[in-house]
Amino acid sequence: MLSEEDRIFIEKTSTCIESALERHLGEYGSSLIEHLIIEEISKSFGIKLEKGISLPESLSEARKQSLKESKLKLRNEENQF
Repeated sequence: MLSEEDRIFIEKTSTCIESALERHLGEYGSSLIEHLIIEEISKSFGIKLEKGISLPESLSEARKQSLKESKLKLRNEENQF
């Protein structure tokens, strides 16, 4: 479960990205780029995201995956000692 601080960070980040894209590309262009960003997040973090997921939701899932991987790596390093 994400903390309130993490949730706010993700929301602000996604809002900033969405706003900048819309300003520069218009509504249609920003939607297309958001879709490409979500696809890249899915590939980069090795996670399967549901069709139609929003940018904030995809950032949240990526963060969760990153935290899981970090915890697993830390456990593996601790077990080596």
